[in-house]
Amino acid sequence: MIGNLKLKIIRIKFYLKSFFQKKSSSQYVHNKDWLNYNKIYNIDKEKAISLAKEEDKFIWQSNKINSKEYFNEISKMLSKEIKQHSLIDLGSGAGRFIFYSIDKFKKIISVEPSIEGYNFQKKVFKEYPNFEIYNNYAEDFLNNFETDEDIVLYANAVLIHLK
Repeated sequence: MIGNLKLKIIRIKFYLKSFFQKKSSSQYVHNKDWLNYNKIYNIDKEKAISLAKEEDKFIWQSNKINSKEYFNEISKMLSKEIKQHSLIDLGSGAGRFIFYSIDKFKKIISVEPSIEGYNFQKKVFKEYPNFEIYNNYAEDFLNNFETDEDIVLYANAVLIHLK
């Protein structure tokens, strides 16, 4: 009973917070984490990358998601092979989804408003010729983005931040 009440209170608080959220609210919260990743990267690159991957590892493992099967399911929805598509990752953070998808797509277009997430990804993915990153908000990027390429759009949790 108390557990259900706490859950309801958390849901109400989350719902109410969304009315007071600004465009940059999420960016400021996450920026602190990614600043830490950048500091760790300068000392121990592999540890920083492991931290960046940690959240998706937890989500994927707790939901028993196999990354190979996941990308096979995406492929089934596409009219062409997955490798013939570019991926746009909106609100890509420290690049946690990009680690899983960098070798799956023709091109990865990462869009991250946080300067620390942007800086972290610039370091981590600098050796991948198929990687592009933009320090921008999702809605601003999409308003100005034009392409004739086949695109897969990934927006893990970023859409909840948009009005």
